[in-house]
Amino acid sequence: MNRTLKFAGAAAVVLAALALATAYFYIPGGIRPSFEEGEIHVLLDSGGTMEFTWPEARLEGPAEHPETPEEAAELPPPANLSYRLEVGSGGQRLTFTSAVPSTACAALELPLELRIQAAVEGKNLLGLTRTLTSRTLTVTVDQPAPSAPEAVGSPGPGSLSLSWKQTGRLPELYEIFTLEDGVFRHTASTQERQADLSVRKNGGDLVLPGYDRPLEVHVRAGVRGEGYILCGPASNLIRVERQDLLGDDLNLTYQETEPRVFTLEWDETRGEYYELQEWSEEGWTLLETLDPAESFAYDLGRLGSGSHHRFQVVAKDGNGTVRSSEEAEFFASADPLYATVWPIIEQSFYEQADKDSASLGKIPGGTALCVLEESGDWFQVRYKDQYGWVDSRFCMINLPEYVGDHCAYDITNSYRSVFKVHENPIALITDQVIQGFEHIQTEDGQFLVPYLYPSSKKLLSAAQAAEADGFRLKIYEAFRPNEATRFLY
Repeated sequence: MNRTLKFAGAAAVVLAALALATAYFYIPGGIRPSFEEGEIHVLLDSGGTMEFTWPEARLEGPAEHPETPEEAAELPPPANLSYRLEVGSGGQRLTFTSAVPSTACAALELPLELRIQAAVEGKNLLGLTRTLTSRTLTVTVDQPAPSAPEAVGSPGPGSLSLSWKQTGRLPELYEIFTLEDGVFRHTASTQERQADLSVRKNGGDLVLPGYDRPLEVHVRAGVRGEGYILCGPASNLIRVERQDLLGDDLNLTYQETEPRVFTLEWDETRGEYYELQEWSEEGWTLLETLDPAESFAYDLGRLGSGSHHRFQVVAKDGNGTVRSSEEAEFFASADPLYATVWPIIEQSFYEQADKDSASLGKIPGGTALCVLEESGDWFQVRYKDQYGWVDSRFCMINLPEYVGDHCAYDITNSYRSVFKVHENPIALITDQVIQGFEHIQTEDGQFLVPYLYPSSKKLLSAAQAAEADGFRLKIYEAFRPNEATRFLY
């Protein structure tokens, strides 16, 4: 019995010790940093200063962590990630801490030894701060550095071509770096004395710079060692503005985001500003002037049913010189929403789009109504402060508000009748406003053109077929008031 108790007690002590050790070493959700693939770059400057860059560290989580390696690589580094760099040179050993995978040191000599480790802090189960560290990158640099090349850059649309000259002993390779926020970032390697780099917003060799700062690139000659590349002094710094890397293709398009609601979109191009213009009978009219931006989306709002539109975007330099221009031309889709309709006879007014629903009364024939919604053969309208439904098959619709610019309209009886007999004028009719047509022409010179809605849908199809053959239907009369008929007879 005593032996059993002693064994149980010893086991309890061991388990308690293991639990305490686990509580001390385990960090809930802890993810250890791990270096990405790559080499350490040692950059020697002409003044003796050295800059060190190394692969960035990412978090390497446990198996149950949901991110795949590809997804983890896209995550930004954690805020508490840091790097510890030890440098041994000329009998001295220096230690540096950096929040980015880069640091600079002065008054160092070759050869030298480097040790780099990434660390991230977390809390263990006891609430104590613990540090998770990566493996250590260790290299010994013991080669002489090559001299600086002389570089030339030629920017173009979406690309930067670099070439350079090298004096003295030719190096093994050349390393291309960009300068971003005061930090040199490795971009490309080549054994040639020229390189063509793509410049894109995403996915290029180089990232398209912003408007507030240029792209800065330099070239260094390098020699390769075990785990490192030693680069000599930098070439002259090549600065390229964003505008010099843009093309001239505006790629103007239009998108119908919802029925008859349109947005214009186009790409950024060279030029100091953009003009958005709209075509009318008087020519191009300026809608808006826009400053350069990374992308453009201009909301046109809700357009008239069947209306024809023609827009132009012009990219210009500061002196007004046109860099590029592009047009977009389209018809808005046709639907009766918000069009004016008139019942041709007295109509029942229903609560729902169903003749078996409750009746809200009668609407006299000829009453002007506005279409709020269409459902099958029904229009929703408002009449005497009530909302209800009428049968669309027995309504006339104003063609310009429905068919739009698919047809031309010239109701001559509303301003100057063309009625004649064998080319002979008719007294009180020819060249006169026909009685009953007095209010067909509106103040802005447009026309009210009522036409039975089912027939209007067929007319729209005919007009679109005519357009496909290069013609446009012209409506001289779609509806003749009874009063006009009696007057003419």
